[in-house]
Amino acid sequence: MGLVYGCQELALPTGLDGTAQSSDTQQADAPSDPDAELASQAERYAQRVAQLDRANEPPVQMQQILWRDVGGQTQANTEFVTTEPQVTEIEQTPAPAVNSMQAMSTAPDAASAVQPNEAVVTASETETKPAQSRAKAYNQLLDAVRHSDDSNLSKAVAAATLAPIGPHGELDWSMLNTLSPEDQQRIKNYHRAVTTLHAQLLSGEGDLDREAIVVRLEELYGSQPVAIRNIRLCEKVMGYGVYDAFQDNTFVAGREQKLIVYVELDNFVPLQNQEGGGYEVRLRQELELYESNGFEVWSHEPVVIADVSQNKRRDFFVVQLVTLPAQLRMGQYHLKIRVYDENGGTRDEASLAIRLVADGALVKEDLR
Repeated sequence: MGLVYGCQELALPTGLDGTAQSSDTQQADAPSDPDAELASQAERYAQRVAQLDRANEPPVQMQQILWRDVGGQTQANTEFVTTEPQVTEIEQTPAPAVNSMQAMSTAPDAASAVQPNEAVVTASETETKPAQSRAKAYNQLLDAVRHSDDSNLSKAVAAATLAPIGPHGELDWSMLNTLSPEDQQRIKNYHRAVTTLHAQLLSGEGDLDREAIVVRLEELYGSQPVAIRNIRLCEKVMGYGVYDAFQDNTFVAGREQKLIVYVELDNFVPLQNQEGGGYEVRLRQELELYESNGFEVWSHEPVVIADVSQNKRRDFFVVQLVTLPAQLRMGQYHLKIRVYDENGGTRDEASLAIRLVADGALVKEDLR
């Protein structure tokens, strides 16, 4: 049997492991107990190997038991031999020999050692300040926008969107040079709206200043014309968006029909009231009824609406009670509603279909 370590094997000689030896190798003055001495040597060697294992170091020297014949007697001697791990070598072409002076004169410096296609990263680049990095990224994005195939207006919108991350949040005004005066003003308004929202989100104050944002959005939208959002013929109106509307605008001809005309508005202009303070909305509403052939058969005199409130109204609705005359004959009609915003100088109109029938059975029971 043998002990293996470091790819080397130490084998015990045959005949000394307790088996019988030939008679010509046994002498009277041989060691009295060679097995004990061998076991002792093996134990010390095993302890040494264990110590080297724990230290995780390759053994420098190991004991090897050599048996030699001295004066006709077999003696055990202990010698130390150096063990080398077996390494599989790969054949390589030997490099030409150079002396130390040649090596010093021909050794490339750090700069020339870099291959032409390799990127050189310096310590200063790895320590770039965040502000410089952000400015570099901003310039790269803006340059990509500038050289894109998008329209000039699209490029200007993108530049205004990127402005908050640029130096001081300023817009690159050169992106507006090719735009019309109207589009330039729209981009400027959009830029102010984006920077206002960006600043409020970064303020960390929690709640956003809704009024400031609304002002910027109103600047962005500019003077939009008044618009009729919703119209209904109702039996009862309790408030904005709260009403009991007729499900079918079908009524009996030959009798008067009372109706409430409900109108919701967008883009109305509230102006500050110079006398009593607050904000005033001034509107004018006109109602006209037409037959299906476009002939006007009824109208209501214009009604002026003047509303004053301490705060700007965000929602606005108009209700007007009207009575359709009994003289209207059966047929299809269109009720036209026209609204003028006197503060903004704009108007809008919409219409509802109405049907007059002779038989009350054609009118829903709950609407009679």
